[in-house]
Amino acid sequence: MKQDGYEQTRREENEADRVDALLMITRSWLDRSLHSAVTDGYWTKHPTFEAYVAMMIPHLETMDSVMAATLEARFGRTPGMIYRGQTYWSPR
Repeated sequence: MKQDGYEQTRREENEADRVDALLMITRSWLDRSLHSAVTDGYWTKHPTFEAYVAMMIPHLETMDSVMAATLEARFGRTPGMIYRGQTYWSPR
């Protein structure tokens, strides 16, 4: 899914498809983060997909700032919850 999302961001010109590509990438990050949360026993505290997207907006801006702005309008923005360069959420 992540690889497909990256490929789609490179080849798509349609805005909706580019947004979908970023969501595919973000979904793959969420899946890994949630798997880690299950393994480490804090999965019940893990954010929903919608909340996770809002946390990842700063990272998505480095990939496609225009489409990240579209996602920010849709999901909001919650910076500082996931460290820069990381994709795993953990409770603080």
